[in-house]
Formats: sequence, C-alpha cells, structure tokens
Amino acid sequence: MTVALDSPYVVQSTDGLSVSILATRGLEITGAWFAGVPLHWKGETSDVYPDNAWLAGFTQSLVTTCGLNNVGSPSEGYPLHGDIALIPATEVTVRQDDDKTVVGGTITDGSFDLVRTITVEPRSGSLLIEDVVTNHGTERLQAPLLYHVNWGKPFLGPELTIDGNVASTVSRDGFPFTADWRRPFESIETAELVLEHEIRPDAQGWRALTLTNFPLGIAARVSWTGLDRVHEWIALHCGAAVVATEPANCSVLGREHDREVGNAPYLAAGEVRQTQLLIQVGRA
Repeated sequence: MTVALDSPYVVQSTDGLSVSILATRGLEITGAWFAGVPLHWKGETSDVYPDNAWLAGFTQSLVTTCGLNNVGSPSEGYPLHGDIALIPATEVTVRQDDDKTVVGGTITDGSFDLVRTITVEPRSGSLLIEDVVTNHGTERLQAPLLYHVNWGKPFLGPELTIDGNVASTVSRDGFPFTADWRRPFESIETAELVLEHEIRPDAQGWRALTLTNFPLGIAARVSWTGLDRVHEWIALHCGAAVVATEPANCSVLGREHDREVGNAPYLAAGEVRQTQLLIQVGRA
C-alpha cells in the first residue's frame, strides 16, 4: 500500500532486530535495536548546529545516505554530504508479511532518481537496502554516493572490535596514525579519526566489516556491493561517541577533489547504478 510517513515508521521486534525508518529524510534508518539494545549513534548535533539542516538532523541515525551530487566536504556550491538526506521520499509503500517488512520509495535529487527498497527481517536480524540510481539528465554527471552507518553506545563500548578482509588502511589527511582502528573506542578520547580501508571482495563481489561486542553478546556484519571504497569515522562528537562504517564510491573530500585526482564517479545520461547495503545483527 502507498502511505504518507510524516513520522518514523517502526518495524518492532522484542527479541530480534527493530528499525525506525524516516521517509522525510530520504528513507533514512534513524535507529536500530537488537533485542531492545540500541545500536545506533545518538548525537546531540541539533544543539550545536541549529542552522545547518544536514547536521541538525544527523542525531538519531543508523544509516544516513550521502550524495548524490556531493559527498564529504562542501564543494562547488554543494553542501556537506549533499542534499539526498534532506529530500522527502515520494511514492512510499509498505508491505508486510509474517517474516519481513518491505518499505519502498523514490528520492529525486536534481537529475537523479534514487529508487530505494528496504527489507527488514526482524527474526533473522537482517536489514537490506537496495538502491537504483538513474541519471535522467541529458549529460554525464558526477554521482558520488556514501552510506553513513553510525554505531553508538551501548553497542559501541570499550570491548567493541572490528574485523574484515582489510588489505591496507590510510588516514583521510595522509598523516600517520597510531590508534588501533580494530578497537575504535580506545581511539575516541584522543582525537577524531577518518580512515579509509582497502577491503578485498569475496567471490560474489561483496565487501564486509564485522563489529562485535562480546560482553553484550552482539555482532553486526555490514556488507555491500556496487561500491568499491569504505571509510571509517571515529569520534567523540558533540559529547556522543560514534564509529561510522561508510561504504562509498568516492572520497570524503568533496567532488572537486575527486575530479582533480581522477577518482570521481560518474553516471552517463540514462545510465543506471545499483548498490546494496546489508546489515546482519545476531548473537556473538
């Protein structure tokens, strides 16, 4: 059925995965809980950035989409992380059965249409976001995309570890770093870190990172296709600790930088791009 979702739509589970979906922010996943334990970051940016619409809304967030004209630093008139998360979805539909809930909708950002399908399976602890982006314009356009997957307390704690098939890691600014990104909570008190990992894909083209909190008995695996890069943000931001897993097809330094270094992603007129983000949560 087609619905108007002016407030978060919640898929509720007492012993499995619960999620909150907000259509007015581009079908953002505003929160997630496993067996009642919060997984998402709960920041306080609205108190610090009341005049910045993107940052002010970036508070209760598990997955925020960034793009489609810019990702990262403001660039060439486009704001921080672009506009897609500020655009309400249209043609929003919800379909439910015993095992899963499927929410769909379309977000139009200039010449781009993003058609999103979110499938939540609470009992299996699965959240799948499938996006189809089409350039409906008449010319080739720069088309960066990043999924900002934000983990917060209590899932983010001193015992949280991260693991994956990581070939190499560099910092955003090219400086050496001594912090252990596999134990991110230990790095938060010293400084903000933005890292980029090179991750080897599996035979099906999926890349993945796994976050585990053994004292809580919870593990979360983030995997993705259609995107060949991933960043990690570790910070004590506005009083709330956060670690973000950020699959992307671009840097976080803005569209002009990516074009200058020859790494800018594009979509030709009429071209279609498909990406998938899968979050699986279960007992460690």
